[in-house]
Amino acid sequence: RHEMTDLEHMELINTMLACEGRFVVSMYRHPVYDALHLEHGWRLVEMDVPNHAAGGGTKRRMTECLWISR
Repeated sequence: RHEMTDLEHMELINTMLACEGRFVVSMYRHPVYDALHLEHGWRLVEMDVPNHAAGGGTKRRMTECLWISR
């Protein structure tokens, strides 16, 4: 219900590539963003973090990705 479609991810990427200046985008890993790193030279930083938004007593670990423009 709250997830973006692949097309919406592509639209976000095109918007980010059109922006001037430097910025960081934080999200979970999605293969459509690999082009930012491989083709456009963006830096990818991955961090293992607890998922505090999850319900229940046990919080699973997630890999948060920071996409840093060049």
